[in-house]
Amino acid sequence: MSTPATLRIRSLSLRWRPRTALVCVVLAGTALALAVVLLGTGTLAFAPAEVVAALFGRGENPMAERVVWGLRLPRVVTAACVGTALGMAGAIFQSISRNALGSPDIIGFTTGAATGAIVQILLFGADPFAIALAAVLSGMATAALVFLLALKGRVTGGYRLVLVGIGVGATLTGVNTMLLVASDLDRSIAAQIWLAGSLTARSWSHAAPAALGLVLIVPVALLHARRLALLEMGDEAASQLGVPVERTRLAMVMTAVGLTAMATAAAGPIAFIALAGPQLARRLCRSPEVPLLPGAAMGAVLLLAADLVSQRVPTGLNLPIGLTTGLLGGIYLLWRLARDERV
Repeated sequence: MSTPATLRIRSLSLRWRPRTALVCVVLAGTALALAVVLLGTGTLAFAPAEVVAALFGRGENPMAERVVWGLRLPRVVTAACVGTALGMAGAIFQSISRNALGSPDIIGFTTGAATGAIVQILLFGADPFAIALAAVLSGMATAALVFLLALKGRVTGGYRLVLVGIGVGATLTGVNTMLLVASDLDRSIAAQIWLAGSLTARSWSHAAPAALGLVLIVPVALLHARRLALLEMGDEAASQLGVPVERTRLAMVMTAVGLTAMATAAAGPIAFIALAGPQLARRLCRSPEVPLLPGAAMGAVLLLAADLVSQRVPTGLNLPIGLTTGLLGGIYLLWRLARDERV
């Protein structure tokens, strides 16, 4: 276990763990390396040196600069932002529920965001901005419903929140299926393609809102990180230490849902990242609590790596990223259940 250190700047005191900081630096470097490889991957392949030169406008190949900046960089930025958002959202949910399976794709929030997007596509058309807005609003509405149903005596227990979320998610999955079956074939196909989760044809209109969402939401999560760590000790212990338990839980749930909805709006439903990212980061950090920043960095690494795998599968198929992460997530979940009887 990493021993926490304290950094004091005048009246400001900041507690941090050296090992956790090192893990964050290593993961950030790994994500950067994967991004460079992805920028050089495609029909027109470029060496890492060409990619770096094109990024800084010093390359001798004008085609490389146009392809990197115009086509591939928005996709990579979107992937990094979506992975970061899902990794942090998963860390928050797992911390609140004190359960390794407490991730937004398992407890229904991703499904809720998808419901809004499906309704938008089937009834009003496939405008990207409208789909994104519908996914965000639907995700927020689903979170509010789950939170209200989980209330019992003005208290929402972590496990109760997870169980209610699973039930709401299962219901919404049925609703989504009914909508797809009953709708027009062409629009149903468009919705199915969106539900597969994809980074194909991502532009700056996808990457910029995702990055802006991170800038606005991540500071809220970090401001509550200390309270969240205390909440893992149990409601009674956290309350005795001065933590407003229900207010903190509601704020963090809505923060995590905002991150999830933003990620879903940018790339569609992406499985596995929010589930595995925080747990892998926790093992690397050897931290007693679920680490937010390492979980976010691990999420970015996992999604960038999955995107690289999806583009370089031996069959030559360019698989949707959602299918790739879903396959990896199923394998991880089976391994996790087989290894830990307490899950």
